[in-house]
Amino acid sequence: MRKISFELTLEDIKQSHLTLTLIGINVFIFFIFNIILEDPVILAQENYKIMNGEKLWSLFTSILVHLNFTHLFSNILGLLVFGSVIEKFYSRSQFLTIYITSGIVGSIFSYLLNSPGTTGMGASGAIFGIMACVFLKIPKEDKFVYIYGIIYIGFAIGSSPENWAHIFGLFCGFLIGFIIKFIDKKKKDKNHSTRKYYY
Repeated sequence: MRKISFELTLEDIKQSHLTLTLIGINVFIFFIFNIILEDPVILAQENYKIMNGEKLWSLFTSILVHLNFTHLFSNILGLLVFGSVIEKFYSRSQFLTIYITSGIVGSIFSYLLNSPGTTGMGASGAIFGIMACVFLKIPKEDKFVYIYGIIYIGFAIGSSPENWAHIFGLFCGFLIGFIIKFIDKKKKDKNHSTRKYYY
């Protein structure tokens, strides 16, 4: 049985192709919208426009754009760490489902629970979702992941005036993680029950 551990090596990071691709996408979009166009709000979630039926697509695109370099760097670091871990234990399709769904759910609740004047952006809701799934895989005795997670959560919440996306991204990640765990268990039980034994 494979031992689950938070320990990351350089080789683990090199093999985390989907994580590195997502980081590359975030950096590329930052370069285009923050440095060249100098207007990241183009892709951001503007609640008052959504209320008027405009920019509904921004509930998704807002998870791809960041306010400044510090915002980008903190999310890239979280994505690198938690994404590299989650790729060891979840399939790429599961990873993408967790990431995108948690990000969009975070955006939706940010819209529902914040004022019309709120503008939201950042991948942290999606990252909180994958962090939740990492928590479901790491054994309790592996304390480092929990300590790092608490630090990351504290930094994200403390540096942001808007935290509904973080909270509901985390809840969504836990929910998807439990669903994946349930489906995997059902498949394992089914395979076990249909296995033929010869004596």
